[in-house]
Amino acid sequence: MILYSFNGVIYNGNCIFDFYKYCLRKNKAIIKYFFKQCYYILLYILGKKSEKEMQTNFLCFINDFENIDEVVEEFWKTNWFKIEKWYKDKEHKKDIIVTNIPEFLLKYVSKKLKVKTFIMFKDDYSKLNELSSYNFEETYISNYINDLVISNLGKIYIVKKNNIIIYNNYNPSLLEKLKIVFLTPKFLCFIIVGSINALNGILFSYLYSLKLDSILAFVLGYFTSLIISYLLNSYLTFKDENISIIKFIKFCLSYIPNFLIQIICVFVIVSILEMNKLFAYFLSAIIGVPITYLFLLLFTFKKKK
Repeated sequence: MILYSFNGVIYNGNCIFDFYKYCLRKNKAIIKYFFKQCYYILLYILGKKSEKEMQTNFLCFINDFENIDEVVEEFWKTNWFKIEKWYKDKEHKKDIIVTNIPEFLLKYVSKKLKVKTFIMFKDDYSKLNELSSYNFEETYISNYINDLVISNLGKIYIVKKNNIIIYNNYNPSLLEKLKIVFLTPKFLCFIIVGSINALNGILFSYLYSLKLDSILAFVLGYFTSLIISYLLNSYLTFKDENISIIKFIKFCLSYIPNFLIQIICVFVIVSILEMNKLFAYFLSAIIGVPITYLFLLLFTFKKKK
């Protein structure tokens, strides 16, 4: 058997997102679900909903179409050019497409290409065991081995912009490495928590500054927001309920580079440039976010395999 991911490998793009855009052009009224979709995406990022639940609610707009199978067929006739030519031209008898794209959307592709599709979400452990029973000759994925964590993958290839590269020979660019680290639900959750933390830092710093020096007010505001940030990141971002003083100390140490950057920023803006202190607190709060995330990921909340 030969295993393939779908998005980014066989299909040039994100199939679900393209289908949503297509449906939106056909029926603009489905925009009414926008806030519901955003809500469930947010819950998924925060770990409160599974990937399957998020996707089901994101695709809720399909109920507004009388015959969704006809819409899907029209979509594929319009977007068939996005199926990579190298895949369309090959034999598919041994192929299995493993994806989280719902069956109703891939039925047309499966029938036309005469290929077996295997719909699996991250928490489908029974399906993971079933898939592990296969012995694959080759595996084609779009982004490192994290796409599918099973044994017996055979010879592994990375597919990038229609280029097929042997996995061991794949040398991602710095931009690709950054995407792998930061374009994740975990980092998005960190950004959300960081936004809450930034608002807390601004609020407390400003309140303290009504009675104290600007630099001292910033330090106290920063520490207050840091306590709140530790609790939110533990429970929401890194799913670690093991709250402890030692881990909080490690958490604080991870913020030292960020703290130094911010304190310099506040000093320069307020004391040297003599600009608005509220602006200084706001600007300093968004600087150093990626660095802090890496320290937390690799130091504070690093998990043993």
